[in-house]
Amino acid sequence: MRNEIKKLGREANRAERKLLKRVMDLDKSMDECSCDDATKYSFVNTIGHYEVHVFCLNCGGYITQEK
Repeated sequence: MRNEIKKLGREANRAERKLLKRVMDLDKSMDECSCDDATKYSFVNTIGHYEVHVFCLNCGGYITQEK
């Protein structure tokens, strides 16, 4: 069971890093999201050492915690 959990964790981390790369490729990470239908995703496990780690999957812009 423990090895299965480790394997699933590695796969989840790999998928999240791939998703982050795609979001960063949108080149909007320095802009605040202004989407009406923002789909936010928290990359706290991948880039938790930065203050901003919630990005919109639609436009790639960052989302502040208040939003």
